[in-house]
Amino acid sequence: MISYSRKNNLFTLIQKNSDAFNFTQEFGIHGTFIVDLSSPHQLFPNKRFLHSLGYPHAHELLQFENTVVADDLEVLNSYFDRDHFSENDSEIINFIHQKGFTVRMETKCLKIDSKTNEPLVLLFAVKKTFDFSQIENNPHKLFEKEKLLETVLETIDVGIISCNNLGQLTLFNKAARRWHGLPPKEIPREEWAEYYSLYEPDGTTLFKTEDIPLVELLTRGTISKPDMYIKPEKGKPRFITCNGSRIYDEENKLTGAVVALYDISKRKKAEKKLKISEETFRGSFENAVNGMAIANPMGIFTEVNDSLCNMIGYTEEELKKLHFLDVTHPHDKAGDINDLGKLLSGEWSSLQKEKRFIHKNGNSVFSMLSVSVVKNNHDQPLELIAQITDISALKETEKELKVTLSKLENILAASTRVSIIGLDVNGVITTFNTGAENLLGYTKKEVIGKKTFADLHFEKETSEITKQLKETTGKRFKEEEVFKYLTLNSTPDTREWIYHCKNGEVLPVQLTISSIEENGEPIGYLCVGTDISALKAAEKEITAVLEIATDHNQRLRNFAHIVSHNLRSHSGNFEMLLEIFREEYPDLKDNEIVEMLLKASENLKETVAHLNEVAKINTSISENLQPQNLHNAVDHALDSIRAIIQRSGLQVYIEIPENFEVLAVPAYLESIVLNFATNAIKYRSEERTPFLKFVAVKTNKFIELTIEDNGVGIDLNKHGKNLFGMYKTFHSHEDAKGIGLFITKNQIEALGGEIKVESEVGKGTVFKVSFRYE
Repeated sequence: MISYSRKNNLFTLIQKNSDAFNFTQEFGIHGTFIVDLSSPHQLFPNKRFLHSLGYPHAHELLQFENTVVADDLEVLNSYFDRDHFSENDSEIINFIHQKGFTVRMETKCLKIDSKTNEPLVLLFAVKKTFDFSQIENNPHKLFEKEKLLETVLETIDVGIISCNNLGQLTLFNKAARRWHGLPPKEIPREEWAEYYSLYEPDGTTLFKTEDIPLVELLTRGTISKPDMYIKPEKGKPRFITCNGSRIYDEENKLTGAVVALYDISKRKKAEKKLKISEETFRGSFENAVNGMAIANPMGIFTEVNDSLCNMIGYTEEELKKLHFLDVTHPHDKAGDINDLGKLLSGEWSSLQKEKRFIHKNGNSVFSMLSVSVVKNNHDQPLELIAQITDISALKETEKELKVTLSKLENILAASTRVSIIGLDVNGVITTFNTGAENLLGYTKKEVIGKKTFADLHFEKETSEITKQLKETTGKRFKEEEVFKYLTLNSTPDTREWIYHCKNGEVLPVQLTISSIEENGEPIGYLCVGTDISALKAAEKEITAVLEIATDHNQRLRNFAHIVSHNLRSHSGNFEMLLEIFREEYPDLKDNEIVEMLLKASENLKETVAHLNEVAKINTSISENLQPQNLHNAVDHALDSIRAIIQRSGLQVYIEIPENFEVLAVPAYLESIVLNFATNAIKYRSEERTPFLKFVAVKTNKFIELTIEDNGVGIDLNKHGKNLFGMYKTFHSHEDAKGIGLFITKNQIEALGGEIKVESEVGKGTVFKVSFRYE
C-alpha cells in the first residue's frame, strides 16, 4: 500500500511536469490514471476515468486485476519495461466496467521522471473507441439493434428529443432529462418554454412557442434559432445548440420530428476567453477535444489542431496547404461558399451548421461546424475561427433508428393473420396491427387508448386465470398485475386464450405475452396471437372420432368374446357327440365320412382356439405389464421344447445380457419365443445344419431382440404385404396354419413394441422385435 505522503508527492510531481497538462488535455478524453512503479499493481484514477467505468467518485484506488481484462494485463505490464514512449505509442485496452461489461479504450502513456532515485511514475490517458460497423441490417436481430440504439441514446452526451406529428413528445433521452433537470411532461406546447426553462441566448428572454426548435421544425421544416440557454431550477445552466430533421413514413407522410441538442457551454466559455487572452485561446485551441481551425478570409487553413487532423486524416502540414473546400463534401460546397460570403460581408457574425468533410481515405465525416469572424480595428474580416465536432456516430445512430422504426412499422403492417397488440402497464391498448384488425374486427381508432386488454376477453376466462394464479402463489392479483406475473423474470408466457371479437364471436388463439422493460421494470406488454380456430375444430372432430372408435372397438371386443365363447361350447359339444357316436357304432370308426367329420371337428376346435387368442390380444393389457428378465424368459420357453430341438438338430445361441428386463405379460413373452423357435424348426433347410440365434441390445426407448435362423427364408417381394395376416401361409409344410405370425405380431404390439423382418429365400430370416423396458 502506498503511503499518503507518497501519493501527494506523485500528484505534485505530475502538476509540475510541463508535458503532463498537454498530454492529459489532448489524450485523456475519458480519463487518466497514475501508476507508481514502486507498487505497479495499483492505479490512482481521476474522476473522469471513474465515471467512464461506472464507479463513484469516492474511489481513490483501483486494483489492476479488477479493472483490466486478464488478456490485456500483459499489454499494460509491458509499459513498465519500456524506457521511452513516443506520442504515437498507444494500445487498445479492454477495461472492466463496474456492471461487468467491457469498455474498449485507446491507452497512451507518459513517463514522469522524478530526477531522483525514487521509482518512475507513469501517467496513462484513455479515450473510448466506438465501432458501429458491426451493426447488421438483419431483421432477425431487430431486438438486439433496438437495445443497442436504446443504450447509445441513453449514454451519449447529446440530448435527443422527438415528437409525433401532433406535437406530443415521444423521446426524451437521459442527457436531455439531466440538462433540463426534470422529466418530460404531457403539457401544451405553449407551456414548453416555461416548463423546460428555454431562454434566448441572452439568458433572460423566454423562447416564443413558434420559435422553439422542435416546434418550428415540425411546423415549418427548419430551425431558425438553434441556440438557446437552459436555466433549470435544479442543475447548472447551459448554452445549447441544436439541429434536427422531420420524420416521414414509407408513404412520405410527416409522422414527427427529432432534434439533437449539443451542450456548447464550454465552447461559449472558450469563445469568451478568446477575446480576453490570446494565450488562453492558444491553449484552448491546441488542447481542445473538438477540432479547431483558423483560416484566412480566402478560406485557406493557417492553423489546425490535432483533433481536426485526427478527425479527417491529414497532417498539420498537409492541411495548411489546403483550402477548406478541398476537404468539403462536393454536395456541400455551393452552400459553404454562400455562407462564407455572408460571414465576410458582415451579414452574419457567426455560423453554426452541420457540415460534411471528406476524410483523406475518402469517407464522409459528419460534423457540427461553428464559425466566428475575428475582425481588425477597421471592422474588416481578419480570420475565421472554426470549431468542428465529429457527429458521425450520432448520424449513424439516427440512420439506424430510422431503419429500425421503418422495419417495425413494416412488420406490424405485414402480419395480416397474426394479431400483435401492445399494452401499457395498465393494460390499455397502445398498438393494434392489421392482423388484429382482421381477426377481431376492430379498427385501430376504436381500440388504441380506449380499450384495455380485458375488453377483448371474456370475464370468465380472465377470472379463471386469476384464480389459477392465486392457487399457485397464494396471492390475489388485479387484472393489470396478471401480465406482470406471467412474464416474471422477462420470460414470455404462451398459452391458449379466447378473444372476444367485435361481432360477438369467439376466437381461440395461441397467445404469447412478453414484457417490454426499461431498467429492469416493465413499461408495457406485447401480445402476439395466432388464430387456432381450425386446430380447435380439428381437435374436436378427432375427439368425436376417437370416442366412436373406442365404442366400436369395445363392441368388437365384446363380440369376439361372445363368438369365441359360444363357438367353443358348440364345437366341444359337437366333438363329444362324435365320440359318443363312434362308441355306439364302433364299426363306423374307419368310415371315410366319419373321419372327415372328426377332421372338421378338430379344425373347428383349433379355429375357436385361435379366435380366442385374438380376442385376448385385443383386450387392453397395459395395466398387467411387469418387468420380465428377457434372458430367463427365452431360456425357459426353449426348455419346454428341448426334446423337439434335439430331434431337429437345431443349434441355439443366446446372446442376451442377464440383466436385461422388458415390460411384458409372461404368457405373451413365452408364446412369442416359442412361435419363432418352432418356425425355425418347421422351416429349417435340409441343406445345412440349422441354427437359431437370439441377440439383444438396448437403445434409448427399447430393447431390441434379434432372432435369426438359416432356414428356407421367405420371398418378401411376393409375400411381404401379407406376412402377418391371419391364415396366410408361405410354405407347403403340413403344419403351416397361417396363424402364428398373426398372433405373434398382435402380442408384440399389445405389449407396446413392434416387429420388423428381413429375409432372403434359401438363406434364412431375421426378425427384429422391440420391447419397452420403462
